[in-house]
Amino acid sequence: SIATHLPRQRVQWLRAARALARMRGTYDGATIMEFDAALEGDDGERGFQEFLADPDAATLLQEQPCLPELLDDVDALAKMREGSFGRAYLALAQRDRISVTSLVTGSLAVPDEQQRAPDPVRRWYRDRMTATHDLLHVLTGYGRDRAGETALLAFSLGAKPMRVFRVSLALAVLSI
Repeated sequence: SIATHLPRQRVQWLRAARALARMRGTYDGATIMEFDAALEGDDGERGFQEFLADPDAATLLQEQPCLPELLDDVDALAKMREGSFGRAYLALAQRDRISVTSLVTGSLAVPDEQQRAPDPVRRWYRDRMTATHDLLHVLTGYGRDRAGETALLAFSLGAKPMRVFRVSLALAVLSI
């Protein structure tokens, strides 16, 4: 069953600063997920509640397609039409050796992730959110380099005004 609302989550600024210090000069998915979790506060739950209020949510909730599984299915993606979104994603995933299942598994390693997704529906939703990041690279055409990630942050902030996007974008601009 789905809890109506989760207890309020506070922003953990010191935890975010520690993760940011560990991140300096390296790309470590687990540390990035830790940084994101520290800054999340109630943003993740708010996003989930907005999703539930969407008229199309009922269909997705009934079907619950596993986006990480679909995106890691190389054979199915390879059968898609040349020039399709799926084939463009496959090219990116193969070039950069992306495994969405590994990214999702990494998010599960964050110490308080179970509190943020205590039920199967929230877990499914959060896994989908993790899976969409690289899809956005394909959609926008922004690269996975520093400039591309910064541009994607700005794009994502326009679509979803989350604290982690605001803070990360400010840090990216300040570090140029």
